Amino acid sequence: MLKRSRASFFAGKCFLLAIGVAVGITCLSNSKKAEAAILPVSLSVQGIGVDVLSGQSTVLGNTNSYSGLGLGGGAMVELNLPGPLSLRAQANYIHFAGTPVFNILPITGGVQMDLFSLLPFTVYLAGDAGYNETTGLGTSGGNFTWDAGVGVSFGPVYVEGRYTYIAGPIMSTSQGTMGGMSYIPIVVGFTFF
Repeated sequence: MLKRSRASFFAGKCFLLAIGVAVGITCLSNSKKAEAAILPVSLSVQGIGVDVLSGQSTVLGNTNSYSGLGLGGGAMVELNLPGPLSLRAQANYIHFAGTPVFNILPITGGVQMDLFSLLPFTVYLAGDAGYNETTGLGTSGGNFTWDAGVGVSFGPVYVEGRYTYIAGPIMSTSQGTMGGMSYIPIVVGFTFF
């Protein structure tokens, strides 16, 4: 329990630091918002933090829930359509350091819809689907994944929370299987253009 508390504390500090850096960059780059509005395509990088997993594992002969902290990052490309819709594609990497230790690489495409704007904030819904590659325990596996969530953008910075599901079995080894799992990552991103 102590190790989990330290890991959660460290993840919390990293998450707050990422938000502080993103807000600082936003304050220093007032011209980015105007540029992003003109271009139909935007590119962004994102940091991802996960603290709670849900799923079942029979790895090492024990049937239990996944547990542990996940941290990662990725990149997203967005095509801004006329009106409130945009198309998006992203690739992310997340390392889960709990029980068991494993990595995921989801590559997804989806739709984003702006709900409303209260300048300088825009609230939006997003949904994605695609392919996930999981590695760990000396093996790997590929499965369908999807997510749905809500986000807020402030100039070039955005924050999203999204429910994510990976269909199982994620991996199968001689020691057991990892079934489907769900998690809710908190994503902090910065749009370059």
